[in-house]
Amino acid sequence: MSQIIPLLFAPALIVRYNNLVVIAANILIWLTQPPVLPGETKANQERDKYSVLLILGISLLCVSSSIIEWAYFNNGNPAFNGWSVLGLALLFGGIAFRAAAVQTLGRHFTATVQIKEDHQLITRGPYAIVRHPSYLGAWLALTGCGVFLHSVLGTLLAVFGMLYAYYIRISVEETALIDTFGEKYKAYQKTKARLIPYIW
Repeated sequence: MSQIIPLLFAPALIVRYNNLVVIAANILIWLTQPPVLPGETKANQERDKYSVLLILGISLLCVSSSIIEWAYFNNGNPAFNGWSVLGLALLFGGIAFRAAAVQTLGRHFTATVQIKEDHQLITRGPYAIVRHPSYLGAWLALTGCGVFLHSVLGTLLAVFGMLYAYYIRISVEETALIDTFGEKYKAYQKTKARLIPYIW
């Protein structure tokens, strides 16, 4: 919907290849992760602190603002250049990296912060690169969306807005992980960055 509603005043752009690429990317993201189940957010609010809603809200804002700037301020410019290539690489590279993280966790990957009875600490695959690879993948993908559409506002919102959202989510999630795994998780924290390798 974030790719359609902003274009109600410019319907011809809905089927422009730029927008179709973003729609395809959005579908890929939703197909490679478990859905937010009805009542899940409320049921896990004490542990999750509604961080899932913050992430979803800022994500929608990033995509919508990118679409609006592309359509109404850049006149739906279909030009394909170096920025387009970089945006596509970030967009689909991020989706692939996130999908790998989701696949590695399997049924333990959830939309809200949850700890299951047989939960295990996973440090292989993408988790050997950063502690929260699914967030890194989504962050890259949303940034790529803005870059692909040549949207300055969308790119800035993705870079800084999503970084804030993931800061909140990671803080909440790691509290739960430390409560569950204790020193084992603290040792893992010392070896891998949260989101950006070698930086944070």
